[in-house]
Amino acid sequence: MQLNGHFTDHQWQLGWHHSNHQFEQVGRNFFLHEATLAAVESGAFDLQASPASQAGVLDALRVTAYRESRHDQQSLYGQYTHQGMTLSGGNLTLTAKAEYRQEKYHDVHDPLSLAGQLNGGFDAVRNRHGKQSIADLSLLMQAPIHTQLTLDAGIRYSDSNRFKAAHAGHLSMTYQPWDSLQIHAAYSHDFNRPSLYQSPSNDDITTEDIIYPPICLGAPQPMDCYLRDVTVIDRFNASLKAEQADQWRLSINYQPTNQSLIQVSYVDSRIEDVIRDIPASYVVFANDVPDIIIPSGMGCADGVCVVGFGNVGQLDHQSVLLAMGFQADVFGGTYATNWQSVHVLEDRYVGLLPLSSENPRYYPEPIQDSGNRVGGLNQPKHRLQWRHSFGKNNWQLHHQINLVGQQDQLAYVVTSRTPTWVTHDVQFNHHNAWQGQLTLGIQNLLAKAPPLGQERFTAERYQTELYNPFGRIVYARYTQEF
Repeated sequence: MQLNGHFTDHQWQLGWHHSNHQFEQVGRNFFLHEATLAAVESGAFDLQASPASQAGVLDALRVTAYRESRHDQQSLYGQYTHQGMTLSGGNLTLTAKAEYRQEKYHDVHDPLSLAGQLNGGFDAVRNRHGKQSIADLSLLMQAPIHTQLTLDAGIRYSDSNRFKAAHAGHLSMTYQPWDSLQIHAAYSHDFNRPSLYQSPSNDDITTEDIIYPPICLGAPQPMDCYLRDVTVIDRFNASLKAEQADQWRLSINYQPTNQSLIQVSYVDSRIEDVIRDIPASYVVFANDVPDIIIPSGMGCADGVCVVGFGNVGQLDHQSVLLAMGFQADVFGGTYATNWQSVHVLEDRYVGLLPLSSENPRYYPEPIQDSGNRVGGLNQPKHRLQWRHSFGKNNWQLHHQINLVGQQDQLAYVVTSRTPTWVTHDVQFNHHNAWQGQLTLGIQNLLAKAPPLGQERFTAERYQTELYNPFGRIVYARYTQEF
């Protein structure tokens, strides 16, 4: 609900917003881990026999997993805008915004999933709930100080009942020496508070088996490796704080004709106090790895480990973005092409090498500087999308090329190079006379399979964070407006 009003050079808004997102997930035909092992060891379940001949045994092992999640948010907000004194390029515009927001989060899993007893069950299972209130105040200014020069500035103050007050701000300048050329420079400082999932109000207690000592994660394994059974308490870390981000951006927009556009942007950003999920293996290995960084409030004692989310290190990133567009009337219709690409110059983690598969040794390593990771594990240097469209009367035909550049993959302790991955998507749209639209399309037309990697202790798998592993997808959609 929102109310708008204006009086001469004054405009205002008052509003109230409420959303309640609910999510339910059910997983069927999972196997109960301990019962499956017992059936295999006793011979009741033969791994080499046909599943159809053992239907009764399999039915006794099957269980159903579930997850129920809810995120409730309501906010009261207002905005006031005033166009003040007249400058060379137009009127000075001042805007003030205020918002008060309350959030509630609730996420519950079934007990078997929480205990890790399901083969192939949900990943990173945790029960979570929490609530918070946030108050924001922003002041914005747009000053066209000259017909060719505009200045934008803004500040924001934010307070929370769970974390310290934080501030953000931005300053940008747009210079347009002539109609076809625009130069934009900007600096911004922002923050990212921990989410309710990262800062729950409850403790989540589970047990976990960890391969010990850390050298056992390498190959070949020594004979004295064993599983260390620990009780894991996943708890809100009282020292957790917001990430701090600074970004510089320089963009040049050039429009040589009314039907073409070229945009080049350079982005340099730094994120400090990066929020990381600290697993039990991290704090267990901390006693064996010299100079390891453990966020305060976490650690292990007498077989009990306290874990959670913590602030570790900083991330530096530099990239160049290129966008080009062209449009022309041909064959009685309209042809358009659009190119968007990202070229990463630097991606560097300072303070501690990232966890998980980004770390070839799979346990914390006290490296002060990861070096430039571009082209390394899961870090392709080039990515692009190139789209072609042709439309005539009430139909359009689209073709898009997707490219993910080369990057390293880890196979056991050997790092190899994956090739560039290119796919083609096509789509056909038809608009009828009664405001309906029929869409037919194919994603990954040539069924190009993504590179297949193999990591230690896991089967071969696709890197789904970079590639779509589903192959060719054919779809049809009809949309009707009333």
